[in-house]
Amino acid sequence: MFSTRLNPTKPPAAHRAILERVGAACRELRPVEDECCATGRMNTQAESIFQKYGVMTLGTPVEHGGIGADALLVVMAAERIGREGVRLVRWFGEHVGSHDPLQRFLCLAAGGIGVIADCLETTASFCAEQIKSVAADEPPSAIEHHVTLTACDLEATRAITYAAAELKSELDRHPHSSHLQLEAGTLISEALHVSLGAMSRMFDRAKSLAIAGTPLVDSLPPRHRLQGGVQLLGGDLAESLTKQIARFYLFE
Repeated sequence: MFSTRLNPTKPPAAHRAILERVGAACRELRPVEDECCATGRMNTQAESIFQKYGVMTLGTPVEHGGIGADALLVVMAAERIGREGVRLVRWFGEHVGSHDPLQRFLCLAAGGIGVIADCLETTASFCAEQIKSVAADEPPSAIEHHVTLTACDLEATRAITYAAAELKSELDRHPHSSHLQLEAGTLISEALHVSLGAMSRMFDRAKSLAIAGTPLVDSLPPRHRLQGGVQLLGGDLAESLTKQIARFYLFE
């Protein structure tokens, strides 16, 4: 789960067992979500599967009966869940952030990392197979450009989101600090803004590019081919995020 180039962050030992259970739940959910997305149905099994693996209380502090609400734990779980598509990211974000908007925004941003990473892996594998099948010496420049931009956006999104998680953890330790509230709120908003933008650009390019006659978007699994997927994850927040970020730098 954490050994690939696209999953470089190693979880702390205290989080590892929980994240492995999240991964197991996601593996069971994947075929269900793909089938539901392909047939236009809602996935009603997410909650029961998460309960099966004992991770439904993720996002709830241990002292309140949950398995943990540490920002890094939640972000790493959301990143993994992102590989199962934007609908499950939105579900998870609403679940763990029902009483904490900053936690919800952080989940959405981290989920975007998983979406981008999974799409990048799928696209790169598909393109490599097509290039080998025609014995080409090198990939088309437009494909190289797409893969490079997606990879760079992935790393930028991951960097700012994990920095935001660190600041959120600091805020959770000092919840009455107005300074931390402002700083964390702004950085988390920036992380979500970057994540949404990176996903939007990636999907726009995938719709416009093709290799061997196949549009890149068609190489993606159904869970990543939803119409309006980025908007579902938080596109309606773009304007408010822009205003919040701008006002921090203009007036604070």
